[in-house]
Amino acid sequence: PKVGPVVPYAGLGYVPPVTVFGTRNVIVSGELGVGFPVSQKLDLGARYHATLMKTVAEIATPFEEGGEESLDLYVGSTFGVDFLASLVLDRAVTPYVAVGFTDVSTFFYIGDDGIVSNNLAPYAGLTSSLGAQARVAEHIDLAAEFYTAPGYLYTGRLRGSWAF
Repeated sequence: PKVGPVVPYAGLGYVPPVTVFGTRNVIVSGELGVGFPVSQKLDLGARYHATLMKTVAEIATPFEEGGEESLDLYVGSTFGVDFLASLVLDRAVTPYVAVGFTDVSTFFYIGDDGIVSNNLAPYAGLTSSLGAQARVAEHIDLAAEFYTAPGYLYTGRLRGSWAF
């Protein structure tokens, strides 16, 4: 529902730490956002998002084939902000574009030898997406999106790595 001129929203996701095929993951993710209906055809918005995840499993295999396995620990986190614009073509289709900034950090402990293999250049940079959402039935929406992180700014300069 609208609160004055804005439409606030929130989302929360959780994957409990259940072991499947020797791997235990736990993921917590959330978002807070606001939408601003500018006209009957144009909506603008802003969103903050964050995700924390942990994996405990035999990720880095033993040094020698058939060697004793040891559990490893991988921890990752993301947070960022996006600014969005959508065009309401009709009641069924809404294309949108978003531009934002996201930080991705990781920590990796290798249990075989007690080494911490930390990411020395975590991703911190621009992100963008282009997509569309379509209402296909009363309570069913489908969406398709192209998302890219075109480079990172961690070292103070834009790099040419692309992720799709």
